[in-house]
Amino acid sequence: MEDGGRTASDVQKDEMLLKMQERLKAPLEWPSIDSCKILDVQPQHFDEVLRLIKVNEKTIRNVHGKNEHLQCDLESRPITCCTVSYICMNFLIQLQRHYFKDDPMCASAGLVKDPLSVECYLDYIRVWMKDTTSLVALSSKSERVVGVVVARPNIEVDRSITYSRMQIHEGEVLEKIMDFKNTLVKQADVHNYFNCREIFRLYILCVHPSYRSKGLGTALLEAFILMAIALQMPAIVALLTSGVTQELAMRLGFKVLNEIQYSRWILNDKAVFINPGVGNYSAALFGMLTPSMEYLENIWRERRILKREEERRRNKRKHR
Repeated sequence: MEDGGRTASDVQKDEMLLKMQERLKAPLEWPSIDSCKILDVQPQHFDEVLRLIKVNEKTIRNVHGKNEHLQCDLESRPITCCTVSYICMNFLIQLQRHYFKDDPMCASAGLVKDPLSVECYLDYIRVWMKDTTSLVALSSKSERVVGVVVARPNIEVDRSITYSRMQIHEGEVLEKIMDFKNTLVKQADVHNYFNCREIFRLYILCVHPSYRSKGLGTALLEAFILMAIALQMPAIVALLTSGVTQELAMRLGFKVLNEIQYSRWILNDKAVFINPGVGNYSAALFGMLTPSMEYLENIWRERRILKREEERRRNKRKHR
């Protein structure tokens, strides 16, 4: 008998209960490609994430600095709530390193040349993460973030409140970008289009350069759809800014709700978006009624059939 009348069995049961509670708080894992795992970052972890971000805010401001020390080696660590803050720190660094520099809209507007805009955009992302659910793709080998999705439910009655809260201290470049995006969304009038108050919206889709053309972008979009199904959201929308991501969305059944050509967005007789890159001609808002699980399962089934057929043809060529 131990102190307080507790037996060794009681202590063991308490330890098991604590472990179970820890697992319940851990992020859910969504289907992904073999080389990655996709997790959702849960709201109860966001305060810890924001505290860590605040401690390292000087590093985050350094757009071109060396942040390798922050890319924590989580190998051999289980993915539990105790590692979520490190994942989210890496999440923001990857956005700053790759999304701000590689995204056609951000890059062609010169976002990274405006430090205030960069910092304000990161503030926006912090708010979006705190208000909603985001996804991170982790490398199976290094556990580092290699892809991200920022998504949040949009409730019609909350829109003016959210925008007024966030449209503060914007940098000059970011103000132009947000004006462009808000015009694109406002013209689509998605709540009336789908006749529903709640919409699940994808704000940012980013894949690390070394993981592009490997199916991760598609896997992140599918995880976004799966999350919408789990949340019972009636409709989903995604504002996509590159030709590649737009093609991925169309393959999954998204439809174009509104589109604005980069070359036609002029302010004070000057083009805002200069040289967005080959194949990146517009930003477009895509949407669809949230599909069923059967819809996704059919897509996966067709993909497996195509993959087997490609392997069969490849093997046939080898034996000629």
